[in-house]
Amino acid sequence: MNILKQYNELMEKQNGDIMLRGKNYSEEYKAKLVETYNYFKENGYNFTEHALNRILGRMGQGKIFSIEDVLDTLTNGKKYQEPDGTIVRFKNNLSVHIAKDNGDIKTVIARKRPKPDWREIE
Repeated sequence: MNILKQYNELMEKQNGDIMLRGKNYSEEYKAKLVETYNYFKENGYNFTEHALNRILGRMGQGKIFSIEDVLDTLTNGKKYQEPDGTIVRFKNNLSVHIAKDNGDIKTVIARKRPKPDWREIE
């Protein structure tokens, strides 16, 4: 990872705010991203911009009904580990993927069942 990227990530965490890197967001969409980020931050979770985009996109597709569903998966979902070490929470056809190095939420995926190579933990 280059030093500038490390610095930007550190500043994001210190400030408790998200720096949006997408350049083609409407003002309305930016506001939704920030609102969603703040909701999860208030509940103790740090989401990457990618994960926030996935949540809002999948809500628009009807694959995720609400951000509360994502929070419920994080707090009550079964805990798995992918072969690369990524932690996954899974509940009600929703998987939330958590970075092994810093605990940030990397992505959110709608799927019918856990992947066969996930190992249940705890």
